[in-house]
Amino acid sequence: MDSIFNNTITSCNAISSTIKKQGNNVRGYCVTYENAGWLRELWYSGLWRRGAYVYPLEFLKGLYDSKGLVTPLIDWEKQRLHCVEVSLAVGNEEVKECAKRILKEHDLEAEENYKPSQLKEIKGKKLRFRGWDKLETFAKLIGFREGERRRRPELLLRLRHLSERKRFEEWTKHYIKVKGRWVERAQKPPRIESQFLTIIYIEIVRK
Repeated sequence: MDSIFNNTITSCNAISSTIKKQGNNVRGYCVTYENAGWLRELWYSGLWRRGAYVYPLEFLKGLYDSKGLVTPLIDWEKQRLHCVEVSLAVGNEEVKECAKRILKEHDLEAEENYKPSQLKEIKGKKLRFRGWDKLETFAKLIGFREGERRRRPELLLRLRHLSERKRFEEWTKHYIKVKGRWVERAQKPPRIESQFLTIIYIEIVRK
C-alpha cells in the first residue's frame, strides 16, 4: 500500500523517488527528490502570474526568502547606524515589475538601484527601499521564514529607538562584516562562575 501511495504522489507532482529498506523492515521508507521540477513547470506555464495575483504577499514572501536582504546603513567614520535598507535581486523583468507593483500597493514603493557592472554579480536588477517605518511594515506583511534572515530585521527594529552611535555598538555585538557581508556572530556558551565549580569539586571530593 505504501508503494502505491508513493507512486501516486510522485506521478501527480512530477517528482522522482526511491524506496529504501532499513534493516529487516520489509516496508522500508520512501525518499523523494524533485529537482525543482514543479517550480519550472509553474514558471514556464505562466501560472506564477495567477499565484501573484491571488496571493500577492505570499508571492513576495517567496521572492524575499530566495533573494531578499535587510542591511543596516552605517557611517563607518563616525561609527553610526543611521538607517536600514531592504533589497531584492530580481533577474526577470516581468517578475520585477510585478513585485514593484505589489510593494507599491502596500506603501513600500521600491526603486531600482544597480550598476551595469553589477548585473552579473546580483543576477538581475535590484529593488530597494529604505527607512525604519518601511522596515517595520515589511516585517509585518512579508518578513522572512528562515531563522538568521528573520533575526536580522527583528534586531534592527529593537535598536530603532536608540541613538545612532548606540545602534552601531549593539549591532556590531551581534554581527561582523566578512568579505563585504554581514555575518551573525557565534553565540558564546553561558559562563559558569568559578564559585559554582568550586562547590561541585568539593561535593565530588566528599563522596
